[in-house]
Amino acid sequence: MIERRYARVVSGGILLLLMLFPLTGSAQQPFFRFQPLKHSALATDPVMIRPDDDGRMWVGTKQGLHRLEGNSFRKIPVVGQEESVVSAIYQTRDGELWVGYLDGSVRIMKGDRLHKWEPEEGLPVKAITGFAEDDLGQLWISTYGEGLYCLAKNGRLYNLGPDDGPLQHDIYALCSGPNGEVWAGTDAGISVCTFRRGNKKIRRFNDLPDEIVLSLLADDHNVWIGTHEGGLVRYDTEQKIFNGMDSSGIFGAIVQLVNGVGDEQFALNQAGELFRVTAGKIHRVHPRKAQETRLDHLGTDKEGNLWLLDAKSGLYSASLRFDFMDMDFGQPQTVLKIVEGATWVGTENGLIRKGPESENYQTVSGSAGTNVLCIYALSEKDGSERILVGTFGQGLLVCQAENCRRIGEAEGLPNTNILSIDGGRGDTIWMATLGGVLALDLASLEETKPLVRKLKGVAEGFIYQLHCAPDDILWVATDGDGLLRYDESGVKRISLDENFLEDRQLPSTVFSVVPARGGGIWVNSQEKGILKFDQGKLKQLNVGDYLVESGQEISGLLEAPSGELIVVHPQGVSLFSSSDSTWLTYGAQSGFTTGGSAFNAIGENEDGEIWLVAGNQLVHYRSDSGLRSKPVTRLTSVLASGLEIEANDTTLAYDQNYLVFSYEGNWLTDQEAVSYRYWLKGHDQNWITSADDRVNYSNLSPGKYAFWLESGLNGQFSGRPDLTYEFSIASPWWMRWWALLGFVTLFGLILNLLTYHRRNRRARLLLLEKERVQSELAALKAQVNPHFLFNSFSTLIATIERSPDNAIAYVEQLSAFFRKVLSMRQTDLLPLVDELELAQNYFYLLRKRFGEKLRLEVDCPDHGGLLPPMSLQILVENAVKHNMVSRRHPMIIEITRKGNVLLVRNPVHPKRKPEISTGFGLSAIRRRYQLLGIREPRVEESGGYFCVHLPIL
Repeated sequence: MIERRYARVVSGGILLLLMLFPLTGSAQQPFFRFQPLKHSALATDPVMIRPDDDGRMWVGTKQGLHRLEGNSFRKIPVVGQEESVVSAIYQTRDGELWVGYLDGSVRIMKGDRLHKWEPEEGLPVKAITGFAEDDLGQLWISTYGEGLYCLAKNGRLYNLGPDDGPLQHDIYALCSGPNGEVWAGTDAGISVCTFRRGNKKIRRFNDLPDEIVLSLLADDHNVWIGTHEGGLVRYDTEQKIFNGMDSSGIFGAIVQLVNGVGDEQFALNQAGELFRVTAGKIHRVHPRKAQETRLDHLGTDKEGNLWLLDAKSGLYSASLRFDFMDMDFGQPQTVLKIVEGATWVGTENGLIRKGPESENYQTVSGSAGTNVLCIYALSEKDGSERILVGTFGQGLLVCQAENCRRIGEAEGLPNTNILSIDGGRGDTIWMATLGGVLALDLASLEETKPLVRKLKGVAEGFIYQLHCAPDDILWVATDGDGLLRYDESGVKRISLDENFLEDRQLPSTVFSVVPARGGGIWVNSQEKGILKFDQGKLKQLNVGDYLVESGQEISGLLEAPSGELIVVHPQGVSLFSSSDSTWLTYGAQSGFTTGGSAFNAIGENEDGEIWLVAGNQLVHYRSDSGLRSKPVTRLTSVLASGLEIEANDTTLAYDQNYLVFSYEGNWLTDQEAVSYRYWLKGHDQNWITSADDRVNYSNLSPGKYAFWLESGLNGQFSGRPDLTYEFSIASPWWMRWWALLGFVTLFGLILNLLTYHRRNRRARLLLLEKERVQSELAALKAQVNPHFLFNSFSTLIATIERSPDNAIAYVEQLSAFFRKVLSMRQTDLLPLVDELELAQNYFYLLRKRFGEKLRLEVDCPDHGGLLPPMSLQILVENAVKHNMVSRRHPMIIEITRKGNVLLVRNPVHPKRKPEISTGFGLSAIRRRYQLLGIREPRVEESGGYFCVHLPIL
């Protein structure tokens, strides 16, 4: 059952351990991608390309400067007169782009336009051939016809020519040397120039194989010199010697040199042929689809790409991270190059070997028909080569030179399916098999039956890979038991208390385990994908949905010397940078064939060189920590209400609140993979992801803001902004503190003034109203007193006629009553008890006239409260005036208190001949209530009674 399961794994392209060492030879080639020129670039005759440090590709043409944008080119507008033929493009250390022309003019890129440079000393009239900077930051300009120019630190432009030393007028090439000097290539060799404090210094090299120097290139320790007929020369600036390169006549005139990845260089000759210089050897490079074309220019970018220009067809680009080697002897599965230079390749059909002096591979004797899965080199004291080869079902091969002997079941090998081999510092070799872990004693290797034992504590199942760490800890990747650790204390599985995975679940199937450079190990698992185990903790690595769906699809895992994690999968190769948590993926466009591969299809030699398997190709990976791992993000423009603002203009007016941010993320490897995310702090709640290269914000409120922007690849972002643009929108003047304070102060003054005038006006109105009320009350009182007096006189006359004696008593009582009335003439309100007493005194006067026919009944236990004076007297008087008072119809007047209301009621017996009435009584009572601001009395007549309800205050 185990064998059938492993067979399924193999058929799906799983299970492979590679220990790959470099294969040098002409067969190694980068994969070139063709990019046709569109738009007007062909019509304008491109003459040069220049990738800059900001991830932009510039193309110089006969009609000016263009920039590559996707598959087309955009003409860069110029300020002033039109451009001529571009002859040099250069980016300074501070990022400024300078462009030289055949007519001697120079322009500088500012914003999105080219501005002509016009120094006070004037420009040359001869062709500009190059730019360079020295260690002081001074800019040097070479010409063909006027020597050198130096833009000194004081801002002045100085000319250097033959009068200043051994320097020709015609300069072909210019570069900055490793020591900060400027090197110039001429028809008479090389001149090394300096300009310090106004002093010009020039020295010349005379021992070149060819005096005509057409191209120059500097790296950290060397200056590479391309000559007209003498091939390629290297000058070691530390040892100060020239070393000629054996070009075997393949070079011709070398017109351009560029640095590649690591310590390699590329050269272009006058015939348009491309050559590669690696480790002192020169190889011809044949770009696919371009073997019959003539190359015109080349350049390299910070992403590790080599760019080639064919002015008639287009651009070619190749990632120099990878070299591909086609294998015509079967599917490669493992490769090894040992000290003596022999190369061993393991395939499905045997072990292939190429000796150090041979260019052909031959099948190693004794290995034909063997499915080779892994190769391990033994370190021999005498330097001889001896390797151990693990196979599928055919045991262990011990190979030396061109012969192998087999160790199988008959020789005491418990399991013949060997998937991985590794050794520690001791004399034990560890083997991962389909039946557990085996330990081989090296001291017994030459015996007929070597000493082989099984590692106890490990189940007899699939062991995909093992790794013996420098501290002699053995890590074992198993199918079912997860990750195992073996040391002096025995075998131990990584337990839950040692990890911090969110779901607290450990993977049970582990396919590979490899060392991490900074300590710990990398683990590839079925359930959790890629994890890192360090200091007793397991941390899962987010590989992204674009990469793989599960760990089973990852066929190779290795951390390169430069620190990036290399992941091989069906879509190609992905690189994870731990420093900024970014992923780079190289797929079909970079030369990788899609489809399944084998597990652990990657390996490294002692020199740090890495090889991996891609289809039927062996791929050499070049590790370089100086290469860029993510797009370069630039904020190209900021528009505020339609006007472009400068980068240092961070305070905007209140009406500049409609902002448009334009930006770009430059990634020459694959611009279509770039996407963006932004966050306007102070406005947005979180990151916003978009494929657009601009964003609009309208009607922003006054306040402080920060625009965060990040470029990512394939939708993956590091989580940190690449750039931040902080700005603020000012409040309008009427919302600033001093204006608000002024408004509040002014409003307070106006409010106080209005309140003052309103209070004065109200006081005047109240005074006038009071005077009017008092006047009206006085007039009303003046009317009440005569009215009462006249009615009393009428009663007196009637009394005198009937009873003179009673008339005298009546006059005396009337006199006392009238004196009391006069004493109240200045009173607006009278206590209820006094008002009742006044009504009863008046009733006494009426009683003298009507006798027992008139009665007054008072039911008012509570005498508290106030009434307008003589209110009750008027009502009593009206009851007698308007009704009959007789024995048949006696008049009974009732005064009753109900709460805060005094009810005055009398029966209604109208007189047959009514007396003339002025209507003064009731109207006078109502008016007095109105003037006093009191609720008016209510008058009603029902059930034979006339009732008046007087409110009591």
